[in-house]
Amino acid sequence: MFHRLITAAGQTRSAKTVEVFGWLILLEGIFVLFAPNFSIAVLGIEPLTPQATNYFRLVGLLVSGLGMLYIASGRLSAEGFVFASMLDRPLVPFAMAILWYLEILPGALALIFSIQDFGSFLWTFRAWRTEHPGHQMEVSDMSVIGFIGLGIMGKPMARNLLKAGHSLIVHNRSRSSVDELAREGAAPAANSREVAARSEVVITMLPDSPDVELVYTGEQGIFSGLKASTLLIDMSSISPVVARRLAAEAEKRGCDMVDAPVSGGEAGAIGATLSIMIGGKSAAVERAMPLFQALGKNIVHVGEAGAGQVTKAANQMVVGTTIAIVGEALVLAKKAGVDPAKVRQALLGGFAQSKILEAHGQKMLDRNFKPGFRIRLHEKDMKIAVATGSEYGVPLMVTGVVGQMMTAMKGMGDGDLDHAGLVRLVEILAQQQLDR
Repeated sequence: MFHRLITAAGQTRSAKTVEVFGWLILLEGIFVLFAPNFSIAVLGIEPLTPQATNYFRLVGLLVSGLGMLYIASGRLSAEGFVFASMLDRPLVPFAMAILWYLEILPGALALIFSIQDFGSFLWTFRAWRTEHPGHQMEVSDMSVIGFIGLGIMGKPMARNLLKAGHSLIVHNRSRSSVDELAREGAAPAANSREVAARSEVVITMLPDSPDVELVYTGEQGIFSGLKASTLLIDMSSISPVVARRLAAEAEKRGCDMVDAPVSGGEAGAIGATLSIMIGGKSAAVERAMPLFQALGKNIVHVGEAGAGQVTKAANQMVVGTTIAIVGEALVLAKKAGVDPAKVRQALLGGFAQSKILEAHGQKMLDRNFKPGFRIRLHEKDMKIAVATGSEYGVPLMVTGVVGQMMTAMKGMGDGDLDHAGLVRLVEILAQQQLDR
């Protein structure tokens, strides 16, 4: 009779305690698994890196597995998986009674401490959120994304975010692009302030530094409607100085801001294959990564605020000067009596091969100057590069000359042509057109 009472007690109270304790461990493991960034921040680990995040996810997975083992153990005990045959021996019931008390005491203490730990967690979480208002978990499909600037690049980028399942609020100076995306599921906004007030993340894709500054700091701008903890992502190509100034202002308002200019042109924006160069805090970049992955393929976190814009300036230097030299090479071949198409074909098989020669060289031969990236915008980028070089004492002589070629094209009224149209200036000066 005595051993039956012990067995019944062991099968109910102890088993339930083990199972409850297992559920607490499982819940803790699941939280670490799906919210590793909070755990990392509470422990004060800096910098926040993808490696650290993955490590904590692994820890969460292992803790979850331990919790499941506790749950299974408790349920098996409750179902009678005990060594019943041993209970017939005289001393076994007394030994089991002692073991049962030794088992239930740690179990009860563990339950109490788990509840206290959970209460401490809630208190710590509230305090941590107060001290870190700008920190959020990764962007999820449920996040509301604001997108401002729906031009040649911005509209297909916004469309790709819609396709990825994000809720989108859009604004643009011209209404036609807003209406087009509204028909596809985006919500329109009257101004930048409204976008900021309704969004958890705001992306801007605008032509130049003055445009970005106006959209952020104007009377109806983003900063006027901003909520603390909003993530700001500027994907325009602007001055690194402006990018750093805006990031500092955003930080004063309890928000993180990253500069993430892109390369790849309209085709890259449509196909979501953009190269994205990012400057900003590691935690903010980690949070924005799902959005970047919906927009591009080559995604590189270069450094702190402004680093993305410096990288973009370098990119535009290489692209612009290469377009100019490809144009010169093809016009030279034509005037020297050699088929420029065959010259291009030969060069593509050698050390001169490049994406510019392949794509823009063909555009020059086809006289296809429909704007993918306009000359006037590339001229702006070259000016940013030259100004940055001047600021840091780096002479950019070739960049300066090609920038002046683009200025000349703009003065001729061709600033809205694709930058492959730079070949027209060489044709005019050489008095030789490629298609004649």
